[in-house]
Amino acid sequence: MNEEDIFPTFDAFGPLKDVAVIRDKHTGLHRGCAFVTYWNPADAERAQEALHDKFTFPGGRRATQVKPAEPSGMLVPMRDLRMARSNLTNVAL
Repeated sequence: MNEEDIFPTFDAFGPLKDVAVIRDKHTGLHRGCAFVTYWNPADAERAQEALHDKFTFPGGRRATQVKPAEPSGMLVPMRDLRMARSNLTNVAL
């Protein structure tokens, strides 16, 4: 899974500032989460409302978790997709 795979799903809710898939530094494989940053916080909230526990990425086994990002900067568990009201979104892949 890469940025291009998840971009269309979230871009549908508004213009994206950034999409970053979290990768293992040794293998380069995705770690099951990503951060999506919207320009507008309302777009992030709409995406959260529409996708949380309702959308499964192709090849995924479970519905995506879309939640506000943790401000602490801690890594989020693989199944946890976080979306910050401050425009930051974390995507569990």
